[in-house]
Amino acid sequence: MNIELLQLPRNQYIPYLGIVLCLFLAAVTWGQFAGIDIWRHDYIGYLPNYASKLATEGRWINYLFFDTLKSLPPNLLICIKVVSIACFFYIVATNYTGSKSTGLVCSLALLQSPSIVAESLWPGVSSLCYVFLALIALFYKERFFHWWFIAASILSWGTFAYCYFFMPFLLLSDQSVRENKRKLFLRLLFWMVYFVLGYAVSQVATYAILGKFIVLAPWRNALYSTSFDNAAVNFHKIVDYMKSFLTVLLDHAPLFSFLASLFLLYKLKNRKGFLLNCVSLIIACSVFCFTALSGVNLSWRSLLPFWSGLVFLLVLKEQVNGNEKAIITALLSLYAFSFFPVNSNNIRWYKTTTAMYRETIARQLPVPPEGVSKIVVHGDTSSLFCDEKSFNQRMGLVPQYIGTLMTPSRIVPAFRKLGYFAPVHFPGKTEQTVRIEREHWYDLFAVASNGSGVVTVVFPEMAK
Repeated sequence: MNIELLQLPRNQYIPYLGIVLCLFLAAVTWGQFAGIDIWRHDYIGYLPNYASKLATEGRWINYLFFDTLKSLPPNLLICIKVVSIACFFYIVATNYTGSKSTGLVCSLALLQSPSIVAESLWPGVSSLCYVFLALIALFYKERFFHWWFIAASILSWGTFAYCYFFMPFLLLSDQSVRENKRKLFLRLLFWMVYFVLGYAVSQVATYAILGKFIVLAPWRNALYSTSFDNAAVNFHKIVDYMKSFLTVLLDHAPLFSFLASLFLLYKLKNRKGFLLNCVSLIIACSVFCFTALSGVNLSWRSLLPFWSGLVFLLVLKEQVNGNEKAIITALLSLYAFSFFPVNSNNIRWYKTTTAMYRETIARQLPVPPEGVSKIVVHGDTSSLFCDEKSFNQRMGLVPQYIGTLMTPSRIVPAFRKLGYFAPVHFPGKTEQTVRIEREHWYDLFAVASNGSGVVTVVFPEMAK
């Protein structure tokens, strides 16, 4: 039997094995989302309107498409996002490395990045932006650079601003830009300028729709770098973020970190490669710009540009040869394999915890949805994390870099899933302690009704 694949040199098998492995891991990871039916508390499908998000985040395109995004099934929105991310990275990685198989392995491996699962628990927020990115990568032409980057900035700010940080990958994928240092530098400079332009358009659009400009929500803890002291505080915050992200890499992918560092040293022997690696580093660090300028907290779900820039820095190189292709494929496969167990654990933890929320409410609340006029949630975030940590240990599913579920506001989706759409109020810890008798303190909270349409939810530190 004459099979062409069997006649290839031995190291040519590795890209195909890498594709199969990464495809399998991606299918298992994202297939687990099919069992999730409760999402984060401010998932677009739970919002009555998008005005508050527009006022605090400036996502005016999501505002205009709110009804459409809300009507689409969450898993469809996640599928659209994942496919769009994979298409974008396949295009840019293929053009950068000159290898379709390497581009495919890269696109599949990046679907295991530590932040992507956390981001996907908010279906619809970034779906449109990733579709825009994939289309831009597909039709991008260097001679229309300014138009593409201006459009990307405007579209990103109108949907999910962090997506704009992916745009320099298109510069790496263009050979004419890679070979011209001056052009590359100017393109990066315009990339930064157009970022500000997109923000200005978002401010104008928000004012045109709401009659007021964007004001960051208080929970973002903004501290604008308008003084040296504020800038120093924000700089230290960025250093702490960087340490925590690299710790995650070393803790969960130590072998990948070591081997990829050796490969990076090999790449740095080429002066031209050094410049291109600097571009990848700039992409990775670009996620910190919001913290540097305004001191806002950096969420795990916003870190895909960081991880993708880091992977390009450590692993990918321009126009790979046969042996390099095999090494890069092995490294990318190792990256995906290293983070796969943690991502799977996070998804199982989220499914288990949200299911427990729903079952607890259904068991403890005999009042039908039509008999409830108000839901009052008593609890304080500051003392809930220890309770959740203990619960997670009993479940044997301790989450990593995905955030906490045990905060008062995040119980709301479980009520909505059960058909309770009454207004929810959060009086906080200053409210008089509510007494609810419970037999089983294994539950994370108690639910009771006063018989007049008011439902009370009490977290442990509020129940005496």
